[in-house]
Amino acid sequence: MKAVVAGLLFSFVGPAFSAEIVAAGSSEYAILDQLDKVTRVPAGDLVIKVFEKSGGDPAMNGNVVLLGIAGDSRDGESFVWDTGIDMLDIESIRRGPSQTLLIEGQEHYLDEDGRVHQRPVRYELAYEVSEGRIANRIQVVKVD
Repeated sequence: MKAVVAGLLFSFVGPAFSAEIVAAGSSEYAILDQLDKVTRVPAGDLVIKVFEKSGGDPAMNGNVVLLGIAGDSRDGESFVWDTGIDMLDIESIRRGPSQTLLIEGQEHYLDEDGRVHQRPVRYELAYEVSEGRIANRIQVVKVD
């Protein structure tokens, strides 16, 4: 609120937000401490997010991939899957043909002598949406 009195401008500011907040003790939020990156993939009426979190063996790969799919309304269905993907780095995430998502990047692997090497890797994640309903399962395929 502002007021002018005798040529002077006064500005009244309401109380600022102030609170002392204690850390959440619930394990429900524990995964957020491991979350490194979230990528939103445009998909029409769906909200598709790829979550990258720290995990696995940090000496080999260690970038664990989760997939979240939700309807575009607050009342819509929402699912999150641990895809089983553990890779070194994601270089691209894009929609593929039909109801698929393509994730490309790099992964570590061991040779016959136990030495660590790096190679390109590509995964195809298939999801299903029928009549506006999201199926609660996905299929993950490592593509050669």
